[in-house]
Amino acid sequence: MGTPAPEVAILGAGFTLGGMTGGAQETESWRNREGVLAKDVLERQSFSTGEIIFNKGEPPRAAYLIQAGSVNIVVGEGEDATVVGTLKAGDLLGEMALVDAQPRSATAEAKQPTVVVVITAIEFAKRLEKSDPFVRSMVRVLTQRLRNMTATSNGDG
Repeated sequence: MGTPAPEVAILGAGFTLGGMTGGAQETESWRNREGVLAKDVLERQSFSTGEIIFNKGEPPRAAYLIQAGSVNIVVGEGEDATVVGTLKAGDLLGEMALVDAQPRSATAEAKQPTVVVVITAIEFAKRLEKSDPFVRSMVRVLTQRLRNMTATSNGDG
């Protein structure tokens, strides 16, 4: 028996993840309020287990909405690499870099085969600029605070 579909905002597009089947999300049913499938509106990319989605320090090109699979967020390199979080279907990653145009603060690596919806920097900027000035300001302030906290916890700041 399924659970109610959670509302997931894809840059204000109001996409909703469709029904649940036996506890497994039906990843093909991301729809907005008009019934348009996310896969028909935004590009999707697939990553194999261990494949890097983006590296720490890279310039921002896109944010990613995980449609299926999971992604490890990693800080440090080699023996010092530490997984600081694991994101799953429905989670967004890479959004901070699009808000403040700063280099990536961590590396994102597919933990298992993963499919993401790609939200380009241009699309993100268009959506953000359409939002209320107060909301834009709050998003930027919260992003800066999160970056500062991340840098401090990583020993960068």
